[in-house]
Amino acid sequence: MLITACKSNYIITKNIELDSKNDLYVSQKILSDGAENYEIFATIKFNESYRKNKKSWAGFLLKTNVNNGLHGKDSGYMFYIRENGEIGVHSSPQSNNEIELTKYLRSLEYGEKINVKILSTDNQLKIYVNGKEQFAINDMKLKGKYISANAGGADVSIKINSFKKM
Repeated sequence: MLITACKSNYIITKNIELDSKNDLYVSQKILSDGAENYEIFATIKFNESYRKNKKSWAGFLLKTNVNNGLHGKDSGYMFYIRENGEIGVHSSPQSNNEIELTKYLRSLEYGEKINVKILSTDNQLKIYVNGKEQFAINDMKLKGKYISANAGGADVSIKINSFKKM
C-alpha cells in the first residue's frame, strides 16, 4: 500500500510484499510526495529465499531523487538486512563509493521479524535495528526526498508501522 500525500504528521500502512524471484531487484515507493526529515518504524520479515548463499536482502533506499528508486540503478543510501545477519548501509549505486558500512548481527530465521527505525534529518541519517543504533551518517551528500522498499533474491514482507514527517 502506497502512502499518499502526507497531510498529517503520522501515517500507518499495511504490509508491503516484495517478491524478487529469479534473483532480480524489486522496489516499491513508500511516500508519493516525498519527505526530507522523517522517522520510520518498520518491520522486515523474510518469507523465502531464492539464493543458496543466504545473501538475500531487504531494506530501504533512502534520500533518493527518484520516486520508487531501485537499488543499483538510482542514487541514494541503501540500508539492507541480509538473511545471513549482515546489516549495512552504502551509497547506491555502489560505484559512488561515498559510504559503505557493514556489521553482522546473527543469521535470521524465516518468519522472524526485525524491527527497524530510520531517523532522517537535514544532515544526518540514523538507523536502528531491534532498538540499538547501528549506523549514523553525518554530512550526507545525497539529499533526495524519496524512500522506497527494496529487496533482492527473496520474498519479504515489510510493514511500515509508523511514518512521521518532522
